[in-house]
Amino acid sequence: MKDEDFFIDIQEAIKDSAGNILGWIDGIINKTEVGKPERDPVLGLVQDKNLVIDDGYAPIIGNEDGSGSWKATIIPNTVGTSYFKVTESKKYHEREILEDGSEGEVLYIQEDGTKGIEKTEKSVLSEGSLPGVTYDETIYYLKYINGVLDEVRMIILGANNTFSDLETYNKEEIKEIGNGKMPIRENPINKVYDYLVNEKGVVGINESEFSNYGKENENGSSLDFNNIYDMLTEVVEVEGNKDLVEKDLIAGEFEFVIKDKDGNILGKATNDEKGKHLI
Repeated sequence: MKDEDFFIDIQEAIKDSAGNILGWIDGIINKTEVGKPERDPVLGLVQDKNLVIDDGYAPIIGNEDGSGSWKATIIPNTVGTSYFKVTESKKYHEREILEDGSEGEVLYIQEDGTKGIEKTEKSVLSEGSLPGVTYDETIYYLKYINGVLDEVRMIILGANNTFSDLETYNKEEIKEIGNGKMPIRENPINKVYDYLVNEKGVVGINESEFSNYGKENENGSSLDFNNIYDMLTEVVEVEGNKDLVEKDLIAGEFEFVIKDKDGNILGKATNDEKGKHLI
């Protein structure tokens, strides 16, 4: 297993004051940042309050025995209950393709928007799953009470999942709904669930249902995912050539891929200075 071939996705629940889980945020709420207080003629003393939602994915790092380990920082509410959903992502870090067709270093987004190997905060995640892998479809739900992990429920593929129909919301969408000027004691997330309940009519699932389905995780707080590598039956080389009219060809100017019937990328290559590419 290569480092960052696999990722874990973590989503935080949006819960209203009545204890209903309304949906999931594609990420983890970090904290609320506030601006300077000012006087509003209608609302009184207000502040600019902005939700900070961190990316909810964590890379799996390979071990010498072929397994992988992952860690993620989850900061639940210190008062009341918090819920998180943990699944395995089907994205992986893209890597540069070397001259011999093998994968090299992990690619990152540079300041000018291009892909490069210099490490930045934004790595390039593939749009498709890793070829030749059957992913573990297990879902873990974590319940925290007053900031302490209380229970972990495990749902395996095909099992009844009470929360399966709850929508997942993009973190940018949630921030746009929640952010803005509001009374000092108000929380931006309250604006979010007011919007979902009053404007979208979302009912949600009451948190009392949490322990009524699935099974308690046998490994406690250790969340395990077991993938299966499908053995390749044969290796095929595909060679091609790229020609340009009235323009000199630059090595690496074009990228060529082979995909399977499901859209998974099986191989990549770029052209050399003569236009040749071999996958």
